[in-house]
Amino acid sequence: MRTLRIKITVAFIILLFSPLTAVFGAKPVFEQLGAYIEFSLPGGIKTDTLTLYLIREYSFNYLGREAISTSADEKGIFRFTLPALEAPGRIAFHLNNSKSSLMDAYYIEPGDSVFISYDLSGSGKQVFTGKGSVKFTCKLELENLQKRGVNEMQKIPDLRFMILKPGIEHIELIYRRLDYIAQRQLSLLDTYKSSMSLQMYELFNADINAYRMERKYFNTWYTASSVNDSLRNEIHQLFKSLPLPSVYQVKDSIAWQSKNYLAALIQKATAEIYFKHGKRSLTNLYQQLKGSLSGLLRDKVVTAFLLSNPTGEYGEFEMTLKDALSYVKHPSSRNLLQSQYHAFAEKAPAFPFDLPDPEGKHYRLADLQDKILVIDFWFNGCSGCILAAKDIETHVIPYFKDNERIKFISINLDRNKDTWLKALSGGKYTVSGAVNLFTEGLAFDHPMIKFYNIQACPKLLILKNGFVFAANPNAEGRYLKELIDRAISL
Repeated sequence: MRTLRIKITVAFIILLFSPLTAVFGAKPVFEQLGAYIEFSLPGGIKTDTLTLYLIREYSFNYLGREAISTSADEKGIFRFTLPALEAPGRIAFHLNNSKSSLMDAYYIEPGDSVFISYDLSGSGKQVFTGKGSVKFTCKLELENLQKRGVNEMQKIPDLRFMILKPGIEHIELIYRRLDYIAQRQLSLLDTYKSSMSLQMYELFNADINAYRMERKYFNTWYTASSVNDSLRNEIHQLFKSLPLPSVYQVKDSIAWQSKNYLAALIQKATAEIYFKHGKRSLTNLYQQLKGSLSGLLRDKVVTAFLLSNPTGEYGEFEMTLKDALSYVKHPSSRNLLQSQYHAFAEKAPAFPFDLPDPEGKHYRLADLQDKILVIDFWFNGCSGCILAAKDIETHVIPYFKDNERIKFISINLDRNKDTWLKALSGGKYTVSGAVNLFTEGLAFDHPMIKFYNIQACPKLLILKNGFVFAANPNAEGRYLKELIDRAISL
């Protein structure tokens, strides 16, 4: 009877106070399903609006992000109530009209209630308090450790950065430096292990280990691409000696949530294809990823690759998208691939853009229906955009400069108009005779850019009579010239 009485009493207390919590407004639903964040900016930063970007599941960069904007209250605090979360997501904060992030890719979990402020007495760094704040502090410390580590390594003879010719010694130095940072970060992470969820600890662990592997894979094949055959074979042997990502025992249920892990698998496949074929091919790389993975992890890696702006020959991008849709089952990945396919399939209707040039004159797709449009997307600071523009200027523009049917259009993705105009005056990002257009400060949030899911540049698109002719073509000038000739003849 005593046990029964206790159970009844507890039940009575629960029933008694449950309605009171609803009436008197204890913690809202975010504690169970969503999250709540308060952000207090230092006095030196002035902004009318602070935007929080939420990414529920990583696909590529900021694709699929949800924007939540708010103004400060009378105390100068920005308050965000996040919608229901089924799993850890990522958040970033952007000042009004700024592409720079105050905090980027910080993990958020269901039920978090975090207050973010700044230590104005000395360091000026962010201070995190509240439920779930430990992982924010850990993330900040990991970032700071990486920055400090770069300086510390200059004091260690075996790790000191030196300008070396591409080769074995150069790559081995990169390996040692990456291992040094990763080992220090893992040691720091272990001090937080008991204060965060196991899932979050494993995610951080996967991110740290995968980043060093991704950088090793990339630097290995990239260095090999600039040396002679004999040295390339030596570098290949070095690549084969690298541990596989699986050595870090990352579970698939964690791996697909880590953008660093997805990137590491893509770079590993890139290196394998390079050493096997001597070059990278969109189809070969896609088939390598498709054949070496399975299940949810394959869905996520293949989707991340196809959203990363891979270039290929005529129709190659469309073909790989179509093939991926035959087996990718993960809902958000499949939706993104379908939107890419519908936007970029040959003869798909082009987005009806209406954009201004430097003088404010608007150019619309409707007014250019009779033209073959060679459109490139770029932003200031994109080194690949400079190289692509130079190649097109050298190998393509002279050939088509007198052809009135061809129109080159350059679309800028900067937030600030002055930044765009200054870059135009430098003459490095665009080609002679191009129509230069601006996304009016919306950048990657512009409807046209969202329609095409553009998250990386340079990106090329060829339209004919208002429809897609070729998407993500190889930007190499000689190949592009042949492709434009093909568009004219068909």
